[in-house]
Amino acid sequence: MQDFFYADFITFNAFHLIIFVFLLFALLAYFKITERYPVTPVSSFSARVFLIVQLVAAGLIFFGLDMYYMFPWWILLIACVVCIGIVNAYSLMDGIAGMTGLYSLVILGSLQYINQNVFSFVPPDFIIYAILACVAFLFFSIRSSFGYVGSIGIAFWIIALLLKLILDTEDLIWMLFLAVYGVDTVFTMGHRIYLKQNIFKPHRLHFYQVWVEKTKCHPLWVSAVYAAIQLIICIMVIYFWKKIPGIMVSLTLLGLLLTLYVLKFQYDFEDVK
Repeated sequence: MQDFFYADFITFNAFHLIIFVFLLFALLAYFKITERYPVTPVSSFSARVFLIVQLVAAGLIFFGLDMYYMFPWWILLIACVVCIGIVNAYSLMDGIAGMTGLYSLVILGSLQYINQNVFSFVPPDFIIYAILACVAFLFFSIRSSFGYVGSIGIAFWIIALLLKLILDTEDLIWMLFLAVYGVDTVFTMGHRIYLKQNIFKPHRLHFYQVWVEKTKCHPLWVSAVYAAIQLIICIMVIYFWKKIPGIMVSLTLLGLLLTLYVLKFQYDFEDVK
C-alpha cells in the first residue's frame, strides 16, 4: 500500500493562497447557511451516528499508518478510545472565540518546526494545509464570537500527525503537545464527579469558562494565555527531547499545569451555571 503521508504534494505558494481563499469563502458560505437554517440540538440518535463516524475516522487513520499490522487488537482498542477522547475533549474545549484556532496553530507550528528542523516525518505541505485551515477558522471564530468551528476536523488532523510522529520516533512524549487541553478536560471531569454531577450534561466548570465568567476577562485574552502556555510546553518538550528522560519532563510539566489548574478554586465556582 502506498504510504499517504509520503505521497507527492503540490508545494507552490500560489496554490497555498488559492486553498486559503477557498477556505475563507467556504466558511463564509457555512455561516450564511447556518444563519438561514439554524442547527437543531443533537438528539440521542444523531449522537450515536456521530460516535460511529468518529470511530470510522479513527479507524481510517490507523489504516493509513499501517497500525493494524503493528499492534495487537487490544492496543488498537485503547488507541481508539484515546483518540475519541481527544476529539471530544477538543470539541468541549472549543467554547470561546479564538480558543481552538490559536491553540491548534501553536501545536501545528511546533509540529512543523520538528518536521523541518528536528525529525522529518511528513511532507511540509501536509501541515501547512492544516495551518491555513486554522487561520481561516480563527478569523471567522473571532469575527463571529463563535468558537465551535472545525474543532472535530482539526482534532483528527492533529491526532494523525501526532500518531505519525510517535510511531516514527517511538516516543510518547509528543502527547504533551495536548497537555493544556488534557489537564483542563481530565481534571474538570474529576471535579464534576466530586460534585456528583452528570458528566454527560453541559456545564460551565472548565477553567477558561470560570475564568471568563468570574473575572469578566475578554475571551481572546484567555485563548491567548492557553495558547501561550501550550507553546512554552512545546518548546520545552522539543528542547529536552532525548536530553533527559521523557518521564521526568512529563511529570514536571503536568505537575506545573495541575498547580495552575488549582487556581480555579479561588473563585466561587459553585454558582457557575
